[in-house]
Amino acid sequence: MNSSSPIGYIPLLYRDRPEWRDVTPIYNSAEENAVVRIATSEEFDDAFAYLRAVMNANELTERTLELTQTCIAQNPANYSVW
Repeated sequence: MNSSSPIGYIPLLYRDRPEWRDVTPIYNSAEENAVVRIATSEEFDDAFAYLRAVMNANELTERTLELTQTCIAQNPANYSVW
């Protein structure tokens, strides 16, 4: 939860959203996490796994725009999102 979230806010993960059931998320592999593991939240890992999947599929839809906005809010320095 970030500091601007209301108290009691529970984020809805993309994996729990019905409109994303047709997408298979691409999580980091064990090898990618083995060298240098950066502490990230479950929400971050979930959103970026779906971002990798839609980028891999070249999906350009309203839902990917919303996902991209979520990812930018979570890590504005990630050049792949832009």
